[in-house]
Amino acid sequence: MDHLIVFALFLALFGLLVVWGKAQQRRVASRVAALALRHGFTVVGDERKWLGANPRAEGERRGRRLKFWSYTSGAGKSRRHWVATGVAPRTPGNLTFELQPQGLGTRLAELFGAKEITVGDVAFDAAWFIRTNTPETFGALLLPEIRTRLLALRNAGGKGTVQLEEGWIRYAEEGHFGQDQVVARLEHILPALEDLADAVEVSFGR
Repeated sequence: MDHLIVFALFLALFGLLVVWGKAQQRRVASRVAALALRHGFTVVGDERKWLGANPRAEGERRGRRLKFWSYTSGAGKSRRHWVATGVAPRTPGNLTFELQPQGLGTRLAELFGAKEITVGDVAFDAAWFIRTNTPETFGALLLPEIRTRLLALRNAGGKGTVQLEEGWIRYAEEGHFGQDQVVARLEHILPALEDLADAVEVSFGR
């Protein structure tokens, strides 16, 4: 009898997890659909998958691909959930760069030899740690309107990283699409990423 009770409790718990998981999946899918609608994008993702759909919103503006998406890193207890937005410049050339929030991690990176560049904007340089393979010219790409949005992002609690990776200028931070403040930060920073793509294309030729 005890074994039957334990088995019944296990089934009930499993059932609750399934219901919770499906509800979370529907909530995320609804948020991504609303996000896509606001930007005129298309939702991409298999909604039939349980907790594995990772729907994303993709679109095109001014001849460039843009998207909002989510992904995970690590495994087990070290598993972390991320959301991101990005734009694919048409001609990124061989440029690489990364902007990280200033903090303990960047100070340690400097101790181990990481080279930071500055742009001469005291508030911006205090907020962002910049690395690039073109230190002589990259600062000129960070136009005042781009720096203003990036500073506003930090002031709004953004702790993510901006980088050019695999052909995408992207901003990613830890979180999920069910968090209104996280989604708001993604939407806030996308225009700055588009402006940065403009500057990259002008610098490297279209």
